[in-house]
Amino acid sequence: MNSSRRSFIKKSFLGSAFLAGSKILGIPADELFASDEKVAVQLRKGIGNLFLKNGKPLLIAVEGSNKTEMLKKGIEKLGGFDKLVRGRNVILKPNVVAPGPYPVSTDPDFLIAVGKTAIDAGAKKVSIFDSPGRSERIFKLMNLYEKTAGTGIELLPIDATVAKFFVAVKNPAWEIMKEISISTHLKEADVIINVPVVKRHLEAGFSCAMKNHFGSVYGPNRWDPHAKLHKGGSFNTWDESFKVPFKKIAAEFSDAVRCELNIVDAQHLLIKSGPLLDGAEIKKDVNRLIISGDIVATDAYCSSLMVKHDTTYSTDLWEPAIKYGEKLGLGISDIKKVELIEI
Repeated sequence: MNSSRRSFIKKSFLGSAFLAGSKILGIPADELFASDEKVAVQLRKGIGNLFLKNGKPLLIAVEGSNKTEMLKKGIEKLGGFDKLVRGRNVILKPNVVAPGPYPVSTDPDFLIAVGKTAIDAGAKKVSIFDSPGRSERIFKLMNLYEKTAGTGIELLPIDATVAKFFVAVKNPAWEIMKEISISTHLKEADVIINVPVVKRHLEAGFSCAMKNHFGSVYGPNRWDPHAKLHKGGSFNTWDESFKVPFKKIAAEFSDAVRCELNIVDAQHLLIKSGPLLDGAEIKKDVNRLIISGDIVATDAYCSSLMVKHDTTYSTDLWEPAIKYGEKLGLGISDIKKVELIEI
């Protein structure tokens, strides 16, 4: 938490060079990871977006100061949780890139409130998954073990470097990645609920629903693009030609995961920089909660929200990911074409 963003990136590149840097080390990646041979399989299909009105995807935007009450009102307008979670294995995917403070990472109390809501709606099982690196340590520093005790919510802090926890999937429509290895926990889940925050991101420009799935895939799948963007590891050197492809990878990761619902806590925003606090500012009391089964519309709405509160941000920064996500069939980029309900 006390490390600067620059130090964090440099350490990440060193890890990437060792774990995935076949070009740097001259060692094939498959020799660096001892695991059973895995053949790429079909994408996770999931059960799709169950929350529609008049043939359009619903997007609920709740304004208020009590997040638990906002969640309750939002779920009511959505039509309830029952049809999504009842009798199903539900996994919550927060953003736990660092141990805090919110909105660097998902608010653990709000995350648990979402889990309890799913349990109350009849979920068979509820788990919290993320794979940021040093995952168990971060979960502990966020007090997730203590906070979930007695709730019935399971914790899944998965090591991003262990190949056996991931399975490769392919989509011929992908323009950047040939294949993506996603968490087997997510691949096998009945329902995935994405619980991101709204923040700026040094490399991507913006982070919300789609960018949150960088934590859903095998470490080298995300570290290698970071290294490529910085021309092999130099923090101050950028490959300008890879800036747009880097953003589009977020849509491909989201396509591999295909979450059923997005619940975005936008009480506060991380503005001007990110994804860690170094160089960033916290814009407090934005007081929004956004709920939708459409991940593209969710990002489009939240990108517009960022514009209102960060003078250094433009929706053009995340437009390539939004448009590409729409092209991949992940949702609708034009908010005018969704059923927007504001509370």
